[in-house]
Order: sequence, then structure tokens, then C-alpha cells
Amino acid sequence: MRSGAGFLIKRAGARMTKLRKSDVVFVRKIVGGMVFCSGGTPSSESLMHYNIYKKVRSAYIILHYHYDKLLNRLKVKKVGPFQYGSLALARNVGKTARKNKIIEITRHGFVITAKNQKELYAYLTEIINGEYE
Repeated sequence: MRSGAGFLIKRAGARMTKLRKSDVVFVRKIVGGMVFCSGGTPSSESLMHYNIYKKVRSAYIILHYHYDKLLNRLKVKKVGPFQYGSLALARNVGKTARKNKIIEITRHGFVITAKNQKELYAYLTEIINGEYE
């Protein structure tokens, strides 16, 4: 999520379902593919998150999640496949996020962008209730 002049993201290797305070990294900026952060090594998808935040000013929260059973039933905009953590992935998802709040990355999960926690919860509820099927 956005935080001050940067954003918070989970550290590399941390599991979303078991996050602790020490699993959160603050990314200040990314220049030429180099990530400037504090609190540990951020997720390899920092570049993708950074690009979404640059392209979608209203995005406050980004959820990137892998759950193949869910992906098989969503009817949302699809991009890819792209190499994990690649500039091509970051650019394509960032561009697609301008007009799509929920995006499937072929063989790499999905991304949801939301302006706040309430909106993220609403998107997740719609997905769970089958409104994107």
C-alpha cells in the first residue's frame, strides 16, 4: 500500500497468510531497476507495484495473489505471460491497470488495485461471490 513518498510491500519469501511486522518492507523509489528500500529485501514484484502506483494515481492498495483455482473462473482482463519481476511484466500490468481494477497475469496470479481497504474488500467479495465468473 502507498505510504508517504513510497509504498509498503512484503519482503521476498514472506507468505501473505503469515505476515509479521518484520515481513514488511518500505520501498522509497526505483531508479533504473534498482530498488531503494528499508526493512529487508522486497518482493521481486516491487517493480510491478511501483509501475502501477505511477500509472494509477488513485491506487492506494495493490493485492497480487496466486490462487490457480480462482484464476480459472475469473473473467477479467488478461496479460502475459511475462517473466516474474521483469520490466515487461511491470510495464504491461501498469498500463493495463489504468482501465482494469482486476487483472490476471497468465500463469502468475492476479492483481487487484483499489483506492482504499473498503474498495479492495468489495472487489474480493465480488470475486468470492462469483460476480467475475
